[in-house]
Amino acid sequence: MEHWVIIVNPVHRDSALRVAEVTAVLERAGVAWSLQPTTAVREGGPQAAGASAGGAARLVVIGGDGTVRAVAAGLLAGVRPVPVVVVPAGTANLLALNLGLQPGSVSARRLLASTTRAVDVGRVRLTNRRGHVIDDVFLIAAGMGEDARTAMAMSPRLKRVAGWLSYPVAGIPRLGSSGNRLSASWTGRPTSVGEEQQDQAGAPRDAAASGRFDGRVWSALVGNAGRIPAGIRVFRRAHLTSGDLELLICTARTPLDWVQVGLRGFGMLRRDPAPLAYRQVEAVVIEPEAPAPVQLDGDVIPDVVRMEVTLLPHALSVVV
Repeated sequence: MEHWVIIVNPVHRDSALRVAEVTAVLERAGVAWSLQPTTAVREGGPQAAGASAGGAARLVVIGGDGTVRAVAAGLLAGVRPVPVVVVPAGTANLLALNLGLQPGSVSARRLLASTTRAVDVGRVRLTNRRGHVIDDVFLIAAGMGEDARTAMAMSPRLKRVAGWLSYPVAGIPRLGSSGNRLSASWTGRPTSVGEEQQDQAGAPRDAAASGRFDGRVWSALVGNAGRIPAGIRVFRRAHLTSGDLELLICTARTPLDWVQVGLRGFGMLRRDPAPLAYRQVEAVVIEPEAPAPVQLDGDVIPDVVRMEVTLLPHALSVVV
């Protein structure tokens, strides 16, 4: 009999209900299962690696983006790939949103589905001010600067009360920040002669294979997926199966800048405003003038002096 492992973050208010729904479906289907809650020390990675080594047929992850990210890291460090069922129960649930999965009750049809999608995973190497190196992953975005400081300002209580709106609540006071001075260098795939000059969303592809930026930014972000709640797109063409990353340099400072950024996010501007610069890339290195925080899918690492980002194409199998 095949065995499934359920990894659940118990701090979310809907976690217990989602566990009850999942286990009821598995019991009716005759599937053996075990439950492994996350803790502050074991956030999902060790449980996922253990499930991989133990021959689990499938992983069910009940939690938010941080829990799913930890599970992905554990699976990539494991001995064998395991398909993952994502049951959104967190604050923003951005991976679920970009996969087209709705929060709420778990259906037997989706839980037991045989269709999977191989999604890309961002790989990041961070060096902190003490010279320590941290290897990690992300599924949605990695950011350095004020977006990471916004994530730092979001208390657990604010997340519980405001949900995904905690991001703009914490971020609005930071919109007038003078930002961070940094350098960013990237390599990308050049557009070849005769190749389609626009992606499926109509955004122009970048012709430059490599480049560099030096200056003051509000934030520098590297995206693997573009959508956030309320129909907003942070990245113009990034999606989970594109096979590349998208670099966004945001230099917005004035109220007019932020109005343009907002209109572009809601799709009300066809062209990119001056404060937003996008690049289709394969690898990025970002170095701040002074140590700065980095966020990986909302989880913050402080005092980073170098961030190196690459992509693991089609590295995670997700049940859809």
